[in-house]
Amino acid sequence: LKALGISMGSLGNPYFVTLADGATARAKELNPSVKVTSVSADYDLSKQFSQIDNFISSKVDLILINAVDPSAMASAIKKARDAGIIVVAVDVDA
Repeated sequence: LKALGISMGSLGNPYFVTLADGATARAKELNPSVKVTSVSADYDLSKQFSQIDNFISSKVDLILINAVDPSAMASAIKKARDAGIIVVAVDVDA
């Protein structure tokens, strides 16, 4: 694991902060030089689409997503998977 992208509904929510921090800690255990990008979608669908596009462009290996709208995010998730990126939904099915 060289690069991890995390998109949470809101990093103003302590639950999501804990999730992102836990994922970051585990990624750093696996690879101390892993690049982790953790972002808040602020429950904004278009913002989350942009975040996923940015993760794809930066060629992350893994995306953890707390989808703002699971059905609406399906196309972005498919695009990431088609790019060879593993996508894991957290807290909400996506």
